[in-house]
Amino acid sequence: MGWFGRKSELYDWQRGPQHWRYTTDDRPQVYLQQTYAPVAGMKRGSISESNEPNKNTLDVTVPVDLAFLDLFRGRTPTERLLLTVYERKRDNSVVRRWIGEIGNVTWSDSKVVLRHFPPSASQTTNGLKECWQKNCPHMVYSAGMGLCNAAQETMRVNATVSSVSGSVVQSSAWATKPDGWFDGGWVQWGEGTAIERRFVTQHTGDTLTLMTPALLPVGTVLATLPGCDGTIDTCINKFGNWLNYGGFPWWPTKNPMGNEAIY
Repeated sequence: MGWFGRKSELYDWQRGPQHWRYTTDDRPQVYLQQTYAPVAGMKRGSISESNEPNKNTLDVTVPVDLAFLDLFRGRTPTERLLLTVYERKRDNSVVRRWIGEIGNVTWSDSKVVLRHFPPSASQTTNGLKECWQKNCPHMVYSAGMGLCNAAQETMRVNATVSSVSGSVVQSSAWATKPDGWFDGGWVQWGEGTAIERRFVTQHTGDTLTLMTPALLPVGTVLATLPGCDGTIDTCINKFGNWLNYGGFPWWPTKNPMGNEAIY
């Protein structure tokens, strides 16, 4: 592309080590030894900046048959999908125009609109993250000083799927645990180099009800992690992890000074 060439844009969607690369040009483009495939009809909305990050969204419209959209057909990926937009100028130089992640997907008969949010939209302010409370505030299996540190390898149950119907999945391996054992936990499996997860809302016998459907073929092996309700009894009896318990189960419920102010 020379001085009299057209500008083109390069779109790089990324999930972990996986990439899907496309261009608005009518021929393939190569940048940093990576090829971007042409997509007819792909376009984006305007790029804006304001003091309200949630308004700085970027809509990208793509054909409904784009291979990248297979990630969203009948399900929602659990890992973040990042987008980097580059612009190739007429002098062949390339600059990065925008970066963010997919927030939602809107389908129609012939096209799909991918709405992206900038990194600032997911940032939170600094502040106290823990309170004085009876139940444990730690995320189960979180690792590090002052966190849960329950061992996933010890608690994991590998289960071979015998039946799938929407959000309901069955495996005989789950029947070896009492009802409710996996409530609040999740199942996970590999898809290429990515890891997909679905959270468990109910466990009864050999059946799990998932929060969202999973397109799983029979025979898939799922790593199943039990959940935690944050109580000291569960921490002791289920996980044997009471030394890392982050709550204060013996916190008094009655004010020892009475209901009257002292002054």
